[in-house]
Amino acid sequence: MTVIAGYLEFIQSTKGLPKSLVLPVDKALEQSANMQTLIDDLLTLSQLENKELKQSLLTRIDVEKHLNSILQMLAAGGESTNYTILPHVEDSLYIHASQKELDSICYNLINNALKYSEAGSDINISWKKINSKEVKFSVSDQGIGIDAEHIVHLTERFYRVDSGRSRRVGGTGLGLSITKHSIERHNGRMEIQSRLGEGSTFSVILPINPLKK
Repeated sequence: MTVIAGYLEFIQSTKGLPKSLVLPVDKALEQSANMQTLIDDLLTLSQLENKELKQSLLTRIDVEKHLNSILQMLAAGGESTNYTILPHVEDSLYIHASQKELDSICYNLINNALKYSEAGSDINISWKKINSKEVKFSVSDQGIGIDAEHIVHLTERFYRVDSGRSRRVGGTGLGLSITKHSIERHNGRMEIQSRLGEGSTFSVILPINPLKK
């Protein structure tokens, strides 16, 4: 895919490229990027399924600082421009986790809430301690909601509730599957509450230290 994309970029930048080829080359380049993203997600999923979480991968993470960095990333990419983000983080809250995997969990859930919500709506995000050993991360939106029959299938590979809308908002169909595996590697669990037309809440319960018994 890297070679194909490289040749397409070369053709795209060629002076005197016939007008009849501009759109086909642009579309081909777009699809090659989509394929590369799909390959990357499949490789990530394979690694999560086949590697155990080790102590050496864990970092003590201040969740307020971490959430701020994720929100800054979304703002820089323009994903959150037309929404009101309402973060609520309990004071002095931290966990031990893989920085990379926690980035993926939080980014995917917040980005999904943005994708499936109307511009101008609120996205509520919270981190709180629920007992002496666990914390809870939740993302609530005012979006389209999900019918009950689909909720149990959401973390399956390539599962689409609405294939037409999914194509419009993009993505590989692997985001929630990757999120689920990262959560389970941290000995956590995900809860989904939703009503069609009323929005959704995705919650992640994680141990403060996943390798501590």
